[in-house]
Amino acid sequence: MINKSSQLILLEGLPGTGKSTNSRIIMSNIEQSGQKVKWTHEVARPHPTLFFNEANLTQKEFDTFINQFPEHKEIINSLKIELDSTISFDLLEIEWNYMDRLDDVILKVLKQYDVWDFPLEKYINVALEKWKCFVEDVKKDDDLVVILDSSLFQFQIYTFLGKNVSYPVIESFINQLFETISELDPSIIYLYRKDVEDTISYIEKTRGKEFSEQIWNRDKHLPYYQNRPTGADGYRSFLRDYHLTVEKLFEVTPFKKLRVEISDGNWNLYVSEMLSFLEIEKRSYDQPVTFPIGIYINEQLGLNLEVHEGYIIDPSGNKKHLIPRNENEFYVEDLPIILRFEKPDKVVVIGEQLIDRWTANRTIFVRRII
Repeated sequence: MINKSSQLILLEGLPGTGKSTNSRIIMSNIEQSGQKVKWTHEVARPHPTLFFNEANLTQKEFDTFINQFPEHKEIINSLKIELDSTISFDLLEIEWNYMDRLDDVILKVLKQYDVWDFPLEKYINVALEKWKCFVEDVKKDDDLVVILDSSLFQFQIYTFLGKNVSYPVIESFINQLFETISELDPSIIYLYRKDVEDTISYIEKTRGKEFSEQIWNRDKHLPYYQNRPTGADGYRSFLRDYHLTVEKLFEVTPFKKLRVEISDGNWNLYVSEMLSFLEIEKRSYDQPVTFPIGIYINEQLGLNLEVHEGYIIDPSGNKKHLIPRNENEFYVEDLPIILRFEKPDKVVVIGEQLIDRWTANRTIFVRRII
């Protein structure tokens, strides 16, 4: 069982280094030992430390906002996420599930407060506040272990490098985060390849070369990309600078830490190293299971989920391996969700909800009868 003093496990590394997959492996092994554990994926929503599709308002801004829409006051108050001094809203939750009850103008106004568009100084203030609230929430349950992937370094590097700030500014902010999370006695695992070019090649091999082009198109307005190569070459340049930055940050990390060099692809060895570092016994559900093969449909969302022997094809066409949790529930390869198969012919998605709509908690798919 994991060292009892540590309540926070952090996995970091460039995209394509296995952070999500190994977060799931660590989570399932902790859970199978009987200990309480929660893995929050980098694009979970609402995220306890990061900001994806999230508006944030000061109390004064919120008061002005809600007074504009008195007829919707009850719903707005039910959707707000209160931090210490500011108030947040999950924009996707509103867009997906509440537009039949709210005026379109409400979402339009809230999008003006999207944290993704905040200037750096304002982002730093709300980010520190959110991390402090996260730590206080985790401390309420001494038996809980939380796993975060890509939260401490990756999201911050994308934010700060995108604004083209110098390394000392990034390190200063990260040091504040170190101080904030120190009460949880964190353990950090850094996954990397010796040559960053190998990681860039892996990303483009597994996600397609168009992925690099898409990220550049998304971020090309940011200061970092001005006077730099355009298109995929611009994003490759960003990843090289990301690599240099995370190397420096890992060196100054004051917590228990482990480097895992993954160039050889020996994942059985790497997993053993990580579990040993975290003092976790390797466990798995070892009873025979039956995969309820078929095509499952959510008619309301117009989405299909294909279940095969040992894997699924998700609604976006991605193949994901299934790992037994128990007789009727399965972990999904690199996602913090669980598929629960219920009779008759129904699968329920439980766990963390991500920005992919099909992962929303309690989403139900029903097997198509041919």
